[in-house]
Amino acid sequence: MTLKLSLPPDLETRLKAAASRNGQPADQYAVKLLDQHLPPAEPNRAAAQMLLNWAVEAEALTDAESAENEQILRAIDADRLSDRKLFTHLLGGKNR
Repeated sequence: MTLKLSLPPDLETRLKAAASRNGQPADQYAVKLLDQHLPPAEPNRAAAQMLLNWAVEAEALTDAESAENEQILRAIDADRLSDRKLFTHLLGGKNR
């Protein structure tokens, strides 16, 4: 896709200077900046799928595995410097 932009003089100067510092032509550097700063085409799809997989795995845990996970969460909360605990909603409000 070809896109024609009218840049204010100050922005053009800044773009050319940044491109020069990075050893790239201004048009290539502009494409790089757009790619870095635009949201991904499918935002958070991989993260959402991972969370769904974790939910399925959590349903399949044995009682022993669930108890071990609770112990780990309690240990993490106990080791926090903050009085605000992270996992009370998962531990039914009991952290001890």
